[in-house]
Amino acid sequence: MFILFTYLFLLLIPQFNLKSNNLKQKCDNKNEISGLNTSQDVSLLWTFDSIEITDVPALADVDNDGKLEVILVDFIRGVSVLNSEDGTVLWASSSKNFPSSHAVVDDIEGDGKLEIFINSFFGGGVFSGENGTLIWGDNGDGTFLTTINPCIGDIDVDGKLELISADNWGSFYAQNAEDGSFLWSNFYEYPIYSTPSIGDIDGDGKLEVVIRSSNHILYTINGEVGTLLWNYNIANYICSYPALGDIDGDGKLEVVIGSEDNQIYALNSEDGTVLWNYTKGDEIYASAALGDVNGDGKFDVIIPSIDFNIYVLNGTDGALIWSHYRPRVLHTPVLDDIDDDGKLEIIISSNMRTFALNPLYSGKIVY
Repeated sequence: MFILFTYLFLLLIPQFNLKSNNLKQKCDNKNEISGLNTSQDVSLLWTFDSIEITDVPALADVDNDGKLEVILVDFIRGVSVLNSEDGTVLWASSSKNFPSSHAVVDDIEGDGKLEIFINSFFGGGVFSGENGTLIWGDNGDGTFLTTINPCIGDIDVDGKLELISADNWGSFYAQNAEDGSFLWSNFYEYPIYSTPSIGDIDGDGKLEVVIRSSNHILYTINGEVGTLLWNYNIANYICSYPALGDIDGDGKLEVVIGSEDNQIYALNSEDGTVLWNYTKGDEIYASAALGDVNGDGKFDVIIPSIDFNIYVLNGTDGALIWSHYRPRVLHTPVLDDIDDDGKLEIIISSNMRTFALNPLYSGKIVY
């Protein structure tokens, strides 16, 4: 047990140091939000003190009062659900298992009410969204060392939801969301740190699961029974999670992923063969966003690199459409029509600023 906790401590030190450094940078530049004078334009609604937030908050009406609640997961404190109007606590559920993921919110029991699932270092659990009652899991038996964000979907076509996750020992598994029983489980020998992606990539009307492992291999799994469909071995470590989309307009989904070998790969989903690959100036840690940003009716691939360039690639052949330099921009971009002009903009963050870019003008800042 001492060895296990020593391992966990060493595992978390770099994460805490990184978050502390990022927080200091954000605090040192707190008034440097593009387009805003924070002393005049932003008023504080409420605050809530936490110890170590694991990921982005979730928003959902978990108590069916017609208003959104804010769901926070804290590594030390557990799950807290806050009234969004004033930040007061609707309920809080402590966890002895060190929660490690963001909250997945859905009607897991099929009763018209929302439940909340979280992963933790010693096993995940499902809580009632209404009052925080533990429905299953969170038992702290040390079976799993799970630090990734799970995904949810009906992968066995039974009309009920399943939870897909993995652990740091190399296990990759699907659980029936209503009771936590296992649908299937696989062991891949190497730790899995990636959030899974799910989609019907072979056109059979059923969902498949795509996930990367720390052994440089991308796996595509039959969601119904957990058997391997194909894998692709990349020469270097894969940091981003796979993005799924029909980028070449053939009516089938492709798999897009970046790697530390400075390349972004587009793979045919039927068999994992390479559709195209594009070499950038440096390693790729972020995941790709897929969407039609140049208005030609086809998906483009948008992804940043450690060289601080944002790249927009033609989804059909991987040809460069444009690249745009923005210092310290490393995070996965978001695409949306934020100015209501009928066209997508690119929203992307560095550790100090968030930018909105107009893709039709080679990345000109909107604001």
